Amino acid sequence: MKKLVITRSLRQGKKFADKVGMVMPLLAHDDIILEPLLDIRPMSIVRELPKSYDAIILTSVNAIPAVLEYGDYSKPLYCVGEATAEVAREQGISNIKAVASTVADLISHIQKEPKKLHFCYFRGKHVSEDMTLILNAQKHKVDEYICYDAVAADCLSPDFTQVIKNKEGGVLVFFSKRTVSVFIESVLKIHNIQDLGHLKILCLSESMLKLLPQSLQKNAYSAKTPDANAMLDLIRVHLV
Repeated sequence: MKKLVITRSLRQGKKFADKVGMVMPLLAHDDIILEPLLDIRPMSIVRELPKSYDAIILTSVNAIPAVLEYGDYSKPLYCVGEATAEVAREQGISNIKAVASTVADLISHIQKEPKKLHFCYFRGKHVSEDMTLILNAQKHKVDEYICYDAVAADCLSPDFTQVIKNKEGGVLVFFSKRTVSVFIESVLKIHNIQDLGHLKILCLSESMLKLLPQSLQKNAYSAKTPDANAMLDLIRVHLV
């Protein structure tokens, strides 16, 4: 069996590994490598939230602790990703107004709201798209609160390095553009692109796949839709 390398942050990686184990019960525990390319570090919010606002925006599960600590989570929640919504529900946040697959889809959904809204947006230090700028330009009001940083790993783990060195068959899974970029930067410090030709690379979206060097794209595949279930389907096809 090929090695499955999951690049999510450690907590999310473990949760996704459990889902893989449920759909692929014959997959040995040792065949899954958790490779958290980003270390999630909470940040304190020093600016007070407004006394009155309409709703909360969440684009990552990593911002949920800050919502619980600082926000009024009885307010309607607009979020990106079913995984984010699932964890929010587990934490007692029940007023979920919208769940979109991508940031662009959430912006499109908000554009269709019958009135302009005032949002508190809990986000990480690094974002792939400036939602605040876009929504403010459309006359919504967005106050953003940076509540965590995703710090790039300094190096690859010994287990994954061994997969590369031994030319073992492997399936590498990416869930964000930033992890793709961090991976490329990390691996090129010590390896040539040619060293990765034996790996299959699975990306949550086509836009992530296009960030890969051209030589790696020929053995890379993207999920049909940007969600965990579609990624599980992709893994079942290629982890054989």
